Amino acid sequence: MADVTIDDYTLRNALYGAARDCGTTAFEQCNFEREHHHIGDDTGRLALAALRSLGSHDAMVVVVEYLASINRHLDHDGKTRIPLAAVLRSLLQVLPGASEDEVETIRLALDVNAEDYWGAPL
Repeated sequence: MADVTIDDYTLRNALYGAARDCGTTAFEQCNFEREHHHIGDDTGRLALAALRSLGSHDAMVVVVEYLASINRHLDHDGKTRIPLAAVLRSLLQVLPGASEDEVETIRLALDVNAEDYWGAPL
């Protein structure tokens, strides 16, 4: 089988789209914990792949796209949004195979940049 190379643009869009899909799935499965929100191992793997392939900004965007997706569904149903702080509290548990440095890099990128990226508090 031939090696397949994916350009950064295609990879980035695939990771972001998959994160949005994970948010929709979490909503459909009634995963609304707001104190320590577990974004799921699938989203964690996407964030880790983004970090390792594209950098901390893209890892942050993966998590923000997930959170924005689930919160759009919650807004539509008149339910309380999940805050970014709840995701940060459970981040260590959702990054299977990540080193402590990788977890801290993603946490820091989210803490420092997520609201500016999205343009509103998360």
